[in-house]
This record gives sequence, C-alpha cells and structure tokens, in this order.
Amino acid sequence: DALPILEKYVVTNDDYSVFEGGHINWGWTDYRDNHLGPEFKQFLEFKYSYQDIKAHVMGEMAYATLKYDIAIKMKEREIDGEGLATVVLTKKDGAWRILHMHTSRIPKRDH
Repeated sequence: DALPILEKYVVTNDDYSVFEGGHINWGWTDYRDNHLGPEFKQFLEFKYSYQDIKAHVMGEMAYATLKYDIAIKMKEREIDGEGLATVVLTKKDGAWRILHMHTSRIPKRDH
C-alpha cells in the first residue's frame, strides 16, 4: 500500500493542501480518503517520475518547481502524460515535508 509510504513525506494535518486540475483538497485526510485512496484502488500499475527540479530554500520553508511524467494502467483505460508542479515544503522535526502541491497536466499535442 502506497499511502503509508506517502505519509512519511507530507504534512499529515489540515494544513496540507493539493490543487490538481481545478480540484482542491484541504487537509491530508481529505486528500487521502477522497482522492488518492479511491484512485489507488483502481490502479493496476502506476509510474510517476520527476525532472527539471528547481528548489528554493528559505529557512524552514522551501518551494520547488518541476516537470513530471505519469503512466497509469487501469482495467478500463491507460493514462500516459506529463505535467508541471509547484511544491511547497516545510521543515518539521528536522525533515522536509510537503505542505502544498499544485499540479497541471500538459495537454498532448498532435504533431
């Protein structure tokens, strides 16, 4: 199960937020229970990778911009694409945790 692994890297209280494709989740519990959890149950295969990470640290806060690739296989369909993200991090107990993430898919273009 991927959710306990992810919880090691995020702020797991109501301060956590995600903006994804025009949808908003407020708090880790909302995101976990109403977004990620239901999605993960549908996934047969899941690949997510990051590139072009540009991080900026300011004391106990940081943000990063990045590009990501995503590939998901489900029973009914497959998703393959790329996107852009901005991630806000905070340092808690000596470790960096994701406080906020905003993602945007890059539309596929016909060449």
